[in-house]
Amino acid sequence: MATLKPDNVDTIIIHITVSEYGDVETIDRWHKERGWTGIGYHFLITNCFETSKQWERKQPDPKTDGVVHPGRSLNNTGAHAKGHNWHSVGVAIVGKRGAFTSRQIEAAIGLCKSLKITFPNITKIIGHFEVDKHGKTCPDIDMDHFRELVKVGG
Repeated sequence: MATLKPDNVDTIIIHITVSEYGDVETIDRWHKERGWTGIGYHFLITNCFETSKQWERKQPDPKTDGVVHPGRSLNNTGAHAKGHNWHSVGVAIVGKRGAFTSRQIEAAIGLCKSLKITFPNITKIIGHFEVDKHGKTCPDIDMDHFRELVKVGG
């Protein structure tokens, strides 16, 4: 696995899992099934359904909603945006087609602000669709508005 060099990091790329549920272990397993070495995102922001059983039984756990979990180590290059992994941090929000909670969005905003401090060369926060033009809409949120929210207070 290649090393992510902090001085190269200039971009945060926001993704979604396109799933109603998920935790780090689940996403890690899905990515390994695709032939990757493990979870490709550096961070995962969960909703209130971490497992398929919770989702199927409609048993949300509010304690997991909007929690930021570490994924792939920040020491390693991500596997989330082909051609851009070497200079970016990947953040994924569990959910699909804009069905995110306010806690998830607030967590993503806070994480981006924190990452801008950790990596002072970050000048861009973009959605996956902005680097992968092959019909992707991920993360299915208004990125201009999101970027404005990240600027507030930082």
